[in-house]
Amino acid sequence: MSKDIKFDAGEVFTRISTAKLVIVGDVMLDEFVSGQVERISPEAPVPIMSRTRSSVMPGGAANVARNLCHLGAQVTLIGVTGRDLAASRLKDAIENEPGIQFRAIADAKRPTTVKTRFTAAGQQILRVDDEDTAEIEGGILDRILNASEKAIARADALVLSDYNKGIIHRKVAAALIDMARNAGIPVLVDPKKTDPGIYAGASIITPNLGELRQMTGQTLTSKDEIARAAQDLAATHGLARYWLPWGQEE
Repeated sequence: MSKDIKFDAGEVFTRISTAKLVIVGDVMLDEFVSGQVERISPEAPVPIMSRTRSSVMPGGAANVARNLCHLGAQVTLIGVTGRDLAASRLKDAIENEPGIQFRAIADAKRPTTVKTRFTAAGQQILRVDDEDTAEIEGGILDRILNASEKAIARADALVLSDYNKGIIHRKVAAALIDMARNAGIPVLVDPKKTDPGIYAGASIITPNLGELRQMTGQTLTSKDEIARAAQDLAATHGLARYWLPWGQEE
């Protein structure tokens, strides 16, 4: 049976610098290509860019891990990559970051998610996404859950970093939230799904205003409307009922 825990959101953020966190979600590689545009292609009405520089950095859930470890947290990052060059580049980029242990689950049937942004004169002119957003299943799903269960047993909190790329779906979210509650730790969710019920039982979810409007089906133009919608959402789906000073029960 899962453990009910008192929840204090402020405690989560003030103690994050000493926390051991598990992040499960959609890892990706962000690639940035910059150059100069001096003419239009004769083949089609599109600019021709001369590449001058390119760089990569961890993206998606990997960027969340990067930001948290820069705040001092120790992070175990669990996500799915392909068996490709992009996976190697992502692992190399993460190895340059302090405090992240990357538990990559390689799936030969899907590519590593890559977002490539092309910029000229300070303006982004194109973004190309390489991805497979099908929900993970079968053996890859089992490996994600097994790795997560081991990491959660030693963690202070679980973060679900959902970019809607197939890793955090209903079955995964329910299993992970249940693991965390059984372990007596909070679950923080950065959501992308329009159905908040997928994250039922989490401690905190952090939709932006557009995502909250989609979740509730309301226009939400005033602060009072936003507050009521958030309170109703929390009550309906059992959110923010639980806390713990990092795993300690009453």
